[in-house]
Formats: sequence, structure tokens, C-alpha cells
Amino acid sequence: MEWKPDRGLQVRMVATLCLVVLFAIAIPATLWLIVTAGARLVALFTGTTMTAVLIMAGLAGGSSVLGFYVIERYAGSDLTGFPKDGDDEPVVVEVPPEVEARATKIASHLSVPRPDIECRTSNVPTAFTTGYSPESATIVVTTALVETLSADELEAVLAHEFTHVRHRDFLVVTLASLPLRLALRVRKYADRHWALDAERGAHPLVGLFFAFSYALSAVFSFVGRVLLALLSRYRELAADRGAVRITGNAGELASALRKLYDATATRPPADMRDAYEIPPERAIVPLSMATDVDGTDSADADTPWLETHPSLETRLERLREAEEQFERAS
Repeated sequence: MEWKPDRGLQVRMVATLCLVVLFAIAIPATLWLIVTAGARLVALFTGTTMTAVLIMAGLAGGSSVLGFYVIERYAGSDLTGFPKDGDDEPVVVEVPPEVEARATKIASHLSVPRPDIECRTSNVPTAFTTGYSPESATIVVTTALVETLSADELEAVLAHEFTHVRHRDFLVVTLASLPLRLALRVRKYADRHWALDAERGAHPLVGLFFAFSYALSAVFSFVGRVLLALLSRYRELAADRGAVRITGNAGELASALRKLYDATATRPPADMRDAYEIPPERAIVPLSMATDVDGTDSADADTPWLETHPSLETRLERLREAEEQFERAS
């Protein structure tokens, strides 16, 4: 099967990468401006030189970072009072033969090596692609997805994920989501330690540090959402179109999307805990519980232009258009 690149997606990928680079440059530049401005004020009030203040601040900051790393890396939950993040690793189970067979069929149709397939135990029915290149790509499906969809619907979802591999867009999404991931890490750290420090009667400056952490988390979260919004919705529509080209049947993907949108929309919040282990920006349907750093319902909090996925109605309409184009071309 001849594969034609999606120029619109390529333009968005390049633009997103440029913005990620600018963001990476802006962080140290902003921190340097803040540190040097603070050093000037300290030098002014203490009568020392700004160079001496910067050296002392660097030594103190480096020691603090090193101490934090050692405690977090080696101390364990007995000291911190919280379990380590690694305790919640997803459980990988044997890939169902039907999934293996359908993935092999699609790879043969495209004349490409088949990516690795991984099945994870989860009550969230979804699929996503991870990796850094088509050669290292892994398509992940959940046990709930396999249980929810028919064999043909499952093949349509796999075709959607194969399209992400062909487009190489999952690497760009990974880079674009870094600010959001950083925001989540900062927020999780602040949530974990603020309560403990308050109980121990920590110095007021500690509270100021955590307030700064929450503000930094909000900034990173907003930047991450903007970067993802530039690419994520379009790439999902492009993958839907690609799935139609692969399978020649838009109806099965439309049926699968209806089931998956309905499952994630109606599932009680307590049952969405597994969503925190899934990269929400890569999932085939939106997982609002996982993307919301503030812990509120992002479906209500987000404006439409910040959403990572198109609405179900938009995707179904585009699928009908793609099917009509496919029929005319054939």
C-alpha cells in the first residue's frame, strides 16, 4: 500500500517542535534573570559583590537539589511517609491472539515491520502508541479495550495506532507534553510534602516555596496544554483518516469511537484511577481525569481550543467525509 504523507500534520509538527525549543530556552533564561536580579538586591543590601552572592546561592541551591535527590532516590517510604511512584507500575499481560493476528494483518497490508504490541491490565478502554521512532514503537492496548470492542472494531483502532507510527507524530507529542508532565510532577511533589511539613510546623518560607511550586505548575500546565492543542486534535483526525485508508471501512472505527467516548464519559470518577497511568495526550479518546492537573473536571474547565482531542461529533463527520473520498478514489 502506497502511503502519502499528511502535509498539514507535518507543518504542525514542525511548528510544535519550534515552540518546544523556544520554551526550553525560555526556562533557563527566565531563571537566570530572576537569580541575577535577586543577587543584585542582596549585594546592594549586604555590601558584598554580586559574584559572591551568585556563588553562595549556587552552592546552596546545588546542595539542596543534591539532598532532595538523595532523599527521594534512596530514602524510601518509611522516611517520606509516601509510597514510591514505581509501586504503581502497570501490569502487562499476554497479548490476545486476535490482537496479534489483526496487527500482523495490518503490517502486512502496509508492507512494514509490525510494531511491538503490549496489553496492560486496566479498567480504562483505550489504546496509545509509545516510543521514539517507528523502529522502537510499541502499540499499547488495555484489557478493557479488548473486552469492549468487537474484532473488527479492534482492528480499526489498531489501524488508527499504526497511522500514528507511520506519521511519526507520537515523538513530537511526547516532547510537546513535557511541560504538562513537569507540571504534574511538581504538583504531585507539592501535594505529597506540603501536608507533612505543615504537620511538623515547618518554617513559613517552606509554605512560600510550595506556593511558588503551585504557581510554576499552573504555568507549565498552561504551556503544555497550548503546545498539545496545536497538534493533538489534528493528529487524531489524521490518524482516523489513515485508519479508513488501511481498513477501507469507516463504520467500524466510528462504532469503536462511540463505545470508547461513551465508556470514558459515563465511568464514575472512582473507576478512572487507572487513567493516571496512561499518557492522556496519546490515548485514542480523551481521558479528562488524567489530564487535569488541578483535579477538577477538565471537560468543564477547559476552553475548546485547549482540548487535546476532537469531539466525537467532529470525528464522526470527518470519518464520513474520509469514507466518501476513499470510495470516489477507488
